[in-house]
Amino acid sequence: MKKKKIGLLIIFMMILSGCSVKSNITINQDLSVIEEVDMSGTKEFFNNRYKMLPIHIIEDILTSDDREEILKQNNYSYRINEQGDYPSVIARREYSNIDNFVNDTIFKKQYFNSFKTKTEDNIISIDATDYIKYEQGDLERYPISTFTLNVTLPYTVTKSNADRHIKSTNTYVWYINDKTENKEIHLSFDKTKIYIYNLPYYIGLGILLIIIIIVIYFILKIKNRNRKNNQI
Repeated sequence: MKKKKIGLLIIFMMILSGCSVKSNITINQDLSVIEEVDMSGTKEFFNNRYKMLPIHIIEDILTSDDREEILKQNNYSYRINEQGDYPSVIARREYSNIDNFVNDTIFKKQYFNSFKTKTEDNIISIDATDYIKYEQGDLERYPISTFTLNVTLPYTVTKSNADRHIKSTNTYVWYINDKTENKEIHLSFDKTKIYIYNLPYYIGLGILLIIIIIVIYFILKIKNRNRKNNQI
């Protein structure tokens, strides 16, 4: 099985070595996980080769009987994205929980020797350490120009070393490129606290509404008192 997993990666990267890779990880509210890994050739890589590497060649290689069997055994589906100037292969898999994702993703040892998750009370942590820098000739990893990891989740994050946080979608982003010498990924979240986008804004709005209601109440109370005084 290990050889088949490695074989799948080599197949992808024979086509797309020198590529850019974007890994989109979505953690759902029931703690199930969707993994989508988008592998596309960079302009620098394809500038001289694209005309000799039409999209149907990628399709032919990936849809051969042996390749399909490898995908099935690893529970990955894939699609070819023909949008834009260069082709990309998008591999997708769903997991019932975070532990299954951490243990079973075939991409976990491309950059880190250690990829773990732990739960303490309501806090779930995901940690990737012991960074592996790609060396030429390494057949168990693939050369890329850029790697982007996006983790989107519905919960409040309590600790993170992400390079970027997209607040509108609660997506945490890490970047790796061919110049990266060392990297760690740490993400902890509280599974009992739902993330609310722009929470301070809503708190401020709530306070403002309370103030307005109080002001209106006193205005009406004063008017009512003046009306009674005029009747006397």
